[in-house]
Amino acid sequence: MLKSLLTPLKTRFEEAVSLRSNDTPDAVPESPEDFERDARAETMRMVVQSINAVEDDTARIDLLGEASRLMLIDPATKDVFREMDGFLVLISFLSTSAFLPNSVI
Repeated sequence: MLKSLLTPLKTRFEEAVSLRSNDTPDAVPESPEDFERDARAETMRMVVQSINAVEDDTARIDLLGEASRLMLIDPATKDVFREMDGFLVLISFLSTSAFLPNSVI
């Protein structure tokens, strides 16, 4: 009795899966510009993560400089910086910085 109830569901599920697999478009080759944009976005992600991981303030300043350089080259990396909570990372760094108040960062 249960078999007769479950069989229609199984058939519909199999049809839905087969339709999804047939609708996938062929892979479009990625243009060099798209690849470069994706590489910059990934670099920005790594920079923001590294700022948290690095203990040395000088290294953090270098990483922040790299993030700034990426933002100047490609404004789309600003969105990645926001998504990764880069502003909070920056404020955290500034609040815990070991530099003296009169030193220039």
